[in-house]
Amino acid sequence: MRAAVIDEASALQTVLDESETLPGRNELLDAVAAHARRTVEEEWPLLSSSAATTDRTPEINRLRTLSSTAGESVHAAVVKALESRDVRIRDGQMTMPRSRWGIVILLGILTLISIGALHGDAPRGRALALTLVTLAISFCFLVLVVNARPFVGDYAIKPEGLLQVIENARR
Repeated sequence: MRAAVIDEASALQTVLDESETLPGRNELLDAVAAHARRTVEEEWPLLSSSAATTDRTPEINRLRTLSSTAGESVHAAVVKALESRDVRIRDGQMTMPRSRWGIVILLGILTLISIGALHGDAPRGRALALTLVTLAISFCFLVLVVNARPFVGDYAIKPEGLLQVIENARR
């Protein structure tokens, strides 16, 4: 998921870099900035509710049109950015099924019971083993929760690379 976000921003930055000597550079820079701005301001907030779509916006259509006449390397970078956008949106819409959460919880409980049974004769050993396994299971749940919805919460993926592209397009 994070790779798609990084790839998208990198491809747009490549468009900026490759367009240095092109005659229609300013128009292409404006198109990149407009697309990145729309992504950050309108599309990114929709990712947290899985409402974002892979539909082509007017900014994307303009960027594709301009890049097709700007040269092969610029056009390839735009295509890469749009492919990465589609991956980001599709991955952001995926959720972990409730049945899978139930299985993970059940496995955690069974593991705790098994560890407790193994150390049943030694109260200190049982307490230590149960504490360590409980911590390990808790960390696993934290990783699952963070990765189940990558655009929600304190650990959400941010559009930092796209913000940098917007800033670079202004120069």
